Amino acid sequence: MLKKKKIGLREIAKQTGYNIGTISRALNGQPGISRENAERILKLAYDLGYRNSALKRIAVILPSMRNTLQWYSLNLINAICQTALKRSACLELIFADQVEMMLDRSVSGIISIDSSNMILHKIREVVPFVTINNYADIQDDMYSISSNMQNGIGKALRLLNSYGHRKVGLYITGRKTLNTQSLEKAFRADLAPLDMTGEVAWKYADGKSPLYSFGGILSLLEKNVTAIIANDETISTEILAGIRLCGKRVPEDVSLITWEVPYFSKFQDPPLTTVSQDFQKLAESAFDLLEQIAQKKKPPMSTSIDCILIERNSVACPFKQKTRSRNRA
Repeated sequence: MLKKKKIGLREIAKQTGYNIGTISRALNGQPGISRENAERILKLAYDLGYRNSALKRIAVILPSMRNTLQWYSLNLINAICQTALKRSACLELIFADQVEMMLDRSVSGIISIDSSNMILHKIREVVPFVTINNYADIQDDMYSISSNMQNGIGKALRLLNSYGHRKVGLYITGRKTLNTQSLEKAFRADLAPLDMTGEVAWKYADGKSPLYSFGGILSLLEKNVTAIIANDETISTEILAGIRLCGKRVPEDVSLITWEVPYFSKFQDPPLTTVSQDFQKLAESAFDLLEQIAQKKKPPMSTSIDCILIERNSVACPFKQKTRSRNRA
């Protein structure tokens, strides 16, 4: 079997008509070449089969600068950084609304954590490209790594069921996207096999509520749920405050499961039982996928990473909640 010839600068120059110096500047992200020529050379080089020998520089596409980076994004970025350190890769962090800035640079791969898909309309796929948790618009030809949020909801419900809860609320934040709608669907689907019933509330669902963002929490408590699952890393402190503002205590009156914020959730009062996205595994799987694509392997287009349930002190048996409520009365 003949060994495939490695594509180098001379082969690229011969095929494209550009001189070696210009090609070198384009492939190494150096100045002295227009963005249009750099982008064209990068695309032609990739089409010819040019690949860096190792993952040296990875572009990480962040959400728009208009969006404040919350716990979720920070945790994911930290995991990507730790993985890059282990693999001796350099990172370029680029906001989605400034993605044109990277079009004249040579990178070994792209990881996007921008769920708005802004990048898809601004950049051509000329290098291995992977999205993380891009639930909004996964395309058939797009490689993706995603947390199995439905798996996390199921684990939370089974834990509450084991404590004797039979009526549970799901508190969803954010817009009604494919992701949040799939969470609601998974929540409702998992209730029946566990002989449980459920209520769903959306943050800001009741814009006229005197509790403002706590309107959804109040609506759940008024429907006599004995436990609440909240789906967002940023919501734990807010939902604790909302429950207390409604005159209830965790876990004495209502049990609470939120999404995990490392080094934070365990220090809440009470320490929170959480569902955790496996950020490190998400990052490592994204780097693995980039390597497989660069090596012309045929990995699966989508990979799902199960969530982790972390038990602490914010869940109690509902009969104890009722007993304490009667004692206070």
